Amino acid sequence: MHAEPKQGGQFQRGISQHPTIEDKAHIVTEKDLRAIYGPSDPIDFVSIGHLASAESIPAYVDINKLVTRHSAIVGSTGCGKSTTVAGLLNSISDQSQFPSARILVLDIHGEYAKAVGDKANVFKIGADTVKGEKELQIPFWALNFEEMTKFSFGNIDNSKFATISDWVMKLKRESLT
Repeated sequence: MHAEPKQGGQFQRGISQHPTIEDKAHIVTEKDLRAIYGPSDPIDFVSIGHLASAESIPAYVDINKLVTRHSAIVGSTGCGKSTTVAGLLNSISDQSQFPSARILVLDIHGEYAKAVGDKANVFKIGADTVKGEKELQIPFWALNFEEMTKFSFGNIDNSKFATISDWVMKLKRESLT
């Protein structure tokens, strides 16, 4: 059950009730962890690894909630963010489980091509066709005016850019009449 936060409330971290002397303590077993972390409907869940406290228990993510809501994977350097993303991409791109999945990844550092292997088409700007890379071709209509001008005329100074901009606006107005 989700409780709405109270306005003006104070966030408190940690436990709110401490054990007292002679309270019973219970060791959390693997069975307990499975009950806590196990998915309610495994069809809608994908594995992204294993629990740190029990390697035999997979860590699952509800894929429907992940892709239909805002999501973020955050953490400090070296904590496994890229590995988590690679695992998610690998799971989501499994055609036997998600035959209609279509994923677009803008992988600026080239980290994820190996993670999805032969399940993906990888395109690169300035591809090396000798190595079997595929060239990414961007249609002109996907470029903004500044990008299109740079592509068409190369690096130009601001006065020439302004002149080109003025001419384009003039021609657009003329085409409307």
